[in-house]
Amino acid sequence: MALAIPMPQLRDTGIWLPRRCESTQPMRSNRRRIDSDPQPQQLIKYQHLLRVPIAGQGLLEMWQRYVRTVSAPRLDKRAALLNLADLRALPPDWDGYGAAPIDRRIIQAAADFILSLPSDVAATPNAVPMTRGRLQFEWHRGNRSLELEFEGSDRLHYLKWDSDANVEEEDVISVDDTGTVHALLRWFASEPVNV
Repeated sequence: MALAIPMPQLRDTGIWLPRRCESTQPMRSNRRRIDSDPQPQQLIKYQHLLRVPIAGQGLLEMWQRYVRTVSAPRLDKRAALLNLADLRALPPDWDGYGAAPIDRRIIQAAADFILSLPSDVAATPNAVPMTRGRLQFEWHRGNRSLELEFEGSDRLHYLKWDSDANVEEEDVISVDDTGTVHALLRWFASEPVNV
């Protein structure tokens, strides 16, 4: 992990390089100023960081946003599509109790659903086969869960659950209802509030 520290503006100030100091020389600075280097060195430009407060609440909030952004899980669409391909290969009676194979139209709708999601809105879901030829996407974190079951190629049954916050909500929505789907995913990714 790299850290960026606000520094004074470096433009037009030159580059300071240390030089060797001989013990026979009188005491003086062991630095020399180089205003023009024939081979320009790569400098990190800090101008955009000068607008960041150096201390206090603003700095704390900046670091909290940074940690949330860096540590936020991202949707790996390739991994999700590979999971769907594995579900497509399930034979009839895949669970040993007469389960139907996953409906091809549902798998295609789930793949289209994954491809339509922005990568930063949710983590990669677990794709779980259901015994009646359906599939379900699941996200779990602690006591918080979000489940989206594809009941058909055009509708989702969702379950939003957080036992710590007394949240239990379920409903059936259209697969194309991106506003509701994004709100559910944002709810799951948000920090739990203990009541």
